[in-house]
Amino acid sequence: MTVTEGSATTAQFLREEAFPTVWCPGCGIGTVLSSLIEAARSTRIAPSGLSLVTGMGCAGKLPECVTMNTESVADGFVLRAAVERKKKAPKTQVVAFTGNADFLLSGGKDLPEASSSGCDLLVLYVNNLIYAAGEDSIHPITPFMRPDWSGRYEIPFNLPHLARISGACYVARWTPLRAGWLRHSLIEGWSRPGLAFIEVISPCLVFDVNSGKIRDTIERMEFYSETEDFSGDESTEQLDLRCPGKIIIGKFVDSK
Repeated sequence: MTVTEGSATTAQFLREEAFPTVWCPGCGIGTVLSSLIEAARSTRIAPSGLSLVTGMGCAGKLPECVTMNTESVADGFVLRAAVERKKKAPKTQVVAFTGNADFLLSGGKDLPEASSSGCDLLVLYVNNLIYAAGEDSIHPITPFMRPDWSGRYEIPFNLPHLARISGACYVARWTPLRAGWLRHSLIEGWSRPGLAFIEVISPCLVFDVNSGKIRDTIERMEFYSETEDFSGDESTEQLDLRCPGKIIIGKFVDSK
């Protein structure tokens, strides 16, 4: 990887003209980006040594805000593109910055592909809990979550478990309130050989389907403190968001 003689400043990773960004105040994407930059600074990775591959939706706006090498894909196969970039530039630290829209467009097929590629790759999955299932297919929906064809509200899959059985060497899940833990996970994930998968639960701030109203930032941020709980000895099979109870966060897999 490319390192600096001294840690790069935060400003060196960002495009000043891109601020204020298009993201809603309190959106977890900004927190994830901040944690990523701080992790890079802590490990003395220069902006030129960090490469981001993004896809659809709000996360796809990242290239507008950063000075690092970036690539955007529209077919959902963000991890596949990230693997190709890593093969072309093996000394670069490649991060696949992805979300629900990309996962649904690709069918998640590139996750086991990326894991079996032999490349060292870090996947940051911002899970905004937004998609809808139709009678014949599943569609990413932004910014509203709508009922599926049977009238039920659908929420995303058990991503930590999927990452583990796909062969990920490192698997963790956090919320934006745990930015410090997220930063630490990024540093750990970079140091592990193989694919590291970090999920960030960050529900969209724009619209609340239950009340039918716009939610303010503080009101929505309360969601995290009220519903998260640190991992004990839970197996990844028990991390499905459709299960009753609190959202379990923490580190679940670490093949040192």
